[in-house]
Amino acid sequence: MQTFVRKVVRQVRIDGVFGVAAKVPLWLRGIREAKLDRELGINTTGQVDVADSAASAPDCAHLSNAVFYAPLAFPKFHRLIRAAQPFDAAGYTFIDYGAGKGRALVLAARLGFPRIVGIELFASLHADGLANITAFAARDPRAGSIELLCMDAAVYRPPPGNLFCYFYNPFDAVVIRKVLTALQAAHEAAPRRIIVAYSNPVHAAVFDGARFLRLHHREEGLRIYANDES
Repeated sequence: MQTFVRKVVRQVRIDGVFGVAAKVPLWLRGIREAKLDRELGINTTGQVDVADSAASAPDCAHLSNAVFYAPLAFPKFHRLIRAAQPFDAAGYTFIDYGAGKGRALVLAARLGFPRIVGIELFASLHADGLANITAFAARDPRAGSIELLCMDAAVYRPPPGNLFCYFYNPFDAVVIRKVLTALQAAHEAAPRRIIVAYSNPVHAAVFDGARFLRLHHREEGLRIYANDES
């Protein structure tokens, strides 16, 4: 507690009372996020810049297309799941494009997705994800449904069956187009339901232009798309 007070006093000296007051909601959210992480036995908080992870994927063709890591807030994950309704998680494979440290994978497992795939470009983040899934498995047997892949999302080919594809703005439009091409090819080869949840939709126009998807839900910071198969 004393450490926290000292930090607050120091910040007041730097930013002033009103500057600190503006940051209080962010601090409180950070405290809550860390608490929820601990309850799951994982550690997924914090932002990681591409430069800090680049050494683990020096030869990747799409290194320059990657975006920094930051975990999706717990409430927003549940909000996007609600926005994607109606669907039955038990009938879908959940794919996290840019899985990072694995928070979304853990949350998807708790929702009952029978198969969960996390794709992460950087070996350092992939290792963090593995550690978190291992820790989560000690508390919840549903962790067994999670598969982690350290690879370029642009070359990943989705599995058979219905897909729930999650993106937290993990890369730019170049890679998004390649991922969408693979998803469309998979759908054309074997028609299935595909739901796309896109948080922080910086490149929403790319999804808007995908011929096999339709906008299902739109709100600030979130887009849900789906195809016409049911």
